[in-house]
Amino acid sequence: MAPKILECSEPLEGQHIGNALYGLQQCADSTELRAVLAAMATKIIQCSEPLKAQAIGNALYGLQRCADSMEVRAVLAAMAPKIVQCSEALNAQAIGNALYGLQRCADSTELRAVLAAMAPKIFQCSEPLKGQHIGNALYGLQQCADSTELRAVLAAIAPKIVQCLGPLGAQDVEMALRGLRDCEDSPELRAVFTALAPKIAEGSEPLNQRRLHKQLSALQQRGDSPELRGIVAALESRIADTDGSGRKEQRSIGNLPAGWSRHLHEGKTFYHHPDHGSQWQPITGSLPAGWSIHTDNGRTYYHHPQHGSRWSMPDAA
Repeated sequence: MAPKILECSEPLEGQHIGNALYGLQQCADSTELRAVLAAMATKIIQCSEPLKAQAIGNALYGLQRCADSMEVRAVLAAMAPKIVQCSEALNAQAIGNALYGLQRCADSTELRAVLAAMAPKIFQCSEPLKGQHIGNALYGLQQCADSTELRAVLAAIAPKIVQCLGPLGAQDVEMALRGLRDCEDSPELRAVFTALAPKIAEGSEPLNQRRLHKQLSALQQRGDSPELRGIVAALESRIADTDGSGRKEQRSIGNLPAGWSRHLHEGKTFYHHPDHGSQWQPITGSLPAGWSIHTDNGRTYYHHPQHGSRWSMPDAA
C-alpha cells in the first residue's frame, strides 16, 4: 500500500485521513507500517481542507500500537497544525480517542505539539465526558514527560472530570491511574487528583487491589500531597477482596497492615481500624508474627505474649 499511497495524485480529504489512520490501530511496529506512515504524513501535509473533529479522533486513535519512530513523529508533526486549524468542537468521544491513541508515542517535540494543539480543544468541549472518555484520555498520557504542553492538557482535563456524568467504573479508574503514574508532581496533576477522588469514591463497582497497587506505588514514590492522599482514601473505599469469595472487604493499598485504612479529615490524614479505632500516628508496614496492635486512651501500642508490650512498632524479625 505504501507506494500506492504515494502515487495517489488526488489530494486526500480529512475523512480519508481519519479513516486511513484509524485502520492501522491493530498494526504493530514494522518496516511496512512505517512505510505507510511515512506516505500518510506527506498526504496529511498536502491536505488542503481542515480536519473535522471525528477525523482527528480517528486519526490519532489509529496510532495506539505504533512504537516511537521517525515516521510516527512525522505523522504527529503533520497532524498538529490540522488540529489547531479545526474549527469544529471536539466532542467527548473524539477527545478520548485522540489522547488514547498517543499511549505509545514517546516524548518528543512532535508529541508536545499535538498536546499543545489538543489542550484548547479539550477546554472548548461542551459535551460532558463520561468515565470511559476520561479513562481513555488519561491512559494515553502514560509516555508523556513533564512539560508545559502536558500540564496544559492536565489543566484542561481536570474541570472535565469534575463535570463528568456519574462515577468512574473500575476499568476507568485503572486506566486513569496507569496514565498518570509516571507524571511529575505539579499543580495541574494535583488538580486532576482533586477532581478524580470524589468520582472514584462515588463508584460502586469494586476495584482490584493487585492491579492498582503498581500504579499507586509509582505515584506515591513521586511525593506526597493532600490530593494524592485523597486518591488513596477514595481507592481504599472501593478495593475488592481478591480471594475469589466475592465478598468486599476493607483493605488498604497504601502499604498498611491488614484492617487499617487511611482517611482525610480537614486536609489531615488519619488511620482507622474497625477494632482499634482511629489515630493520627502513621501506620506503616505489617506486624511480625505474634504481635498484635491495641489502643490505650487513644494511643496505639503493640503486644506480644512472650515479649510484652511496647509503644513503638516492632521490627520484622
